Amino acid sequence: MIFAIVAFIGTIISIILGMSVGVNVLGFTDGYIIRSVANTLLILLGINIVCAIVCQFFEKKINPFSKLHQVGKWEEKVFKAFNVRVWKDKIPELGKTFNGFDKSQVGDMKDNQHVRRFITQTIVAEYVHISSAILGCFAIFACLPTWHIVGLPLLLANITINMMPVMVQRYNRPKLMALYKRNERREQFSKTTQKGWNNESIFNKRPSSRY
Repeated sequence: MIFAIVAFIGTIISIILGMSVGVNVLGFTDGYIIRSVANTLLILLGINIVCAIVCQFFEKKINPFSKLHQVGKWEEKVFKAFNVRVWKDKIPELGKTFNGFDKSQVGDMKDNQHVRRFITQTIVAEYVHISSAILGCFAIFACLPTWHIVGLPLLLANITINMMPVMVQRYNRPKLMALYKRNERREQFSKTTQKGWNNESIFNKRPSSRY
C-alpha cells in the first residue's frame, strides 16, 4: 500500500508539472506528456523486475557474515531517527514471488540453517533494491527532453520506494545475526552437556560380575 501511495504521488506530480510547464510553457502536447510518463513508469517497472530476478542468482555466493554486510552503529541511529520500527511491517514482502522465501513469516528461528538463509535473503533484497534505485536513473532517457519536469519526480519516487526496503533489511539484520550467534551458543552448550552426560555414564557403569 505504501509503495502504491509513493508511486501515485510521483505520477501525479509528473503529470501536473508536465501539463503546467511542459504544455503551457515549453509547448509540448498533452499526448507527449502522457506518453513520457507512461514510458518512464514501464521502464522503471521493468528495471525493478529484472533486478529482482538477476540478484537471486547471487544468493549462494553471498557470505552473510562478511564485514561488507555488517550494519554500523551510526546506521542504527539513522533507523531510529526515521522510526523504521513503526513502519517496517507496512512494507510489502515480494521476495517469495522470486525465490519462494517469505521474509514476512518468521519460521523456525531456532534452526540456524533457516536463520542463515533469512540473513542471506535480507542481503539479496538489499542488492535488488539498491540496483533498482541506481539503474532506475536510466529511465530518465525515456522522457527526454522533459526529464526535469516529468522524469525527475518519478525517479525520486523510485528511489524512495527502493530505499525504504533497504532500510528495513538493514534494520532487521543485526537482530538476526544476534539470534544466529545465540543459537550457536545454545547448540555448543547442548553438545558439551551431552558429552558430559555420556562420560559420566561410562564412569558410573557397573563392572560385569562375569569373568
